[in-house]
Amino acid sequence: MVNRLGHRQGDSCTLLETPVPATPHEPRFQHQGEPVETRQAWEARRAADARAAAEMERRAEEARRAAAAEAEHRAEVERRAEASRRAAAAETEHRAEAERRAEASRQAAAAEAERRAEETRRVAAEVESRRAAAQQRRAVRPDISTRVRFGLIALFIGLGVLTILWTRVGEEPATAASATATSETAPSGVISPATQDPGPYLQTPYGTWADRPSIPPSPQGWWCVCYKTIRYVDHTACRRQAQECEALRTKVEERGSNEILKGSANGACRHVGERYPWDRLGHRAAWRESAHTGAAQADGVCAL
Repeated sequence: MVNRLGHRQGDSCTLLETPVPATPHEPRFQHQGEPVETRQAWEARRAADARAAAEMERRAEEARRAAAAEAEHRAEVERRAEASRRAAAAETEHRAEAERRAEASRQAAAAEAERRAEETRRVAAEVESRRAAAQQRRAVRPDISTRVRFGLIALFIGLGVLTILWTRVGEEPATAASATATSETAPSGVISPATQDPGPYLQTPYGTWADRPSIPPSPQGWWCVCYKTIRYVDHTACRRQAQECEALRTKVEERGSNEILKGSANGACRHVGERYPWDRLGHRAAWRESAHTGAAQADGVCAL
């Protein structure tokens, strides 16, 4: 490092290069009365430059750290955004799968309902066709033999009337004597078997089972309930006691059987205050004896 000094000589100026000490240990010089930098000033300047450089380095390090932190923060934000996008995609896929399963379940339920409805319609049509065929047979049969039946009935009535008249003519004295003897020998309050009411259930040559039932009447009435068979056909069952009817209704509702459709009971048991249920409920042609002792049932109809 050199120091240039200028000397004026007349109208010209000459620059002289004088060496400046490279270290603060060398002596200093003055130029035109101006002091040259001292050792203390040089050390202070060097210290200030070092502090400035350290401060700049610290700030640069802080800037680098802040940039690294910002980059890491942005990477974390991007990672969380990616995780959110994946979670949203998974949720969308899950909802789509649930919707597909629900649609499949709805279609299966609709198909099952349609199948059951078709089965019900088929069974109902079959039952209706059978009922119509039976009614047609019953309607055709009287037309074929009505005149013959009427002729036979008239013949039997005529023969019966002639027989009764002939018997009365020949046995009137004996009958009067027998009646007198019976009234004299029978205890008071006791009705002779010949004069007892035979009841409405005596068998007749013609008619349905209800016209000549094989079970005795119930003076206390009957307890009846309706249900469906496994072929979805209506059925009426009557019992003599309320607890018997309730036991049957419980069986229908809770268990069913190989002939009874489970849960098909049509309400509670109802009381029918007649000697026979068909006397009030009708449908005499549908009634027959039940497998339950002393009970009656009607096929193909809910008489209640």
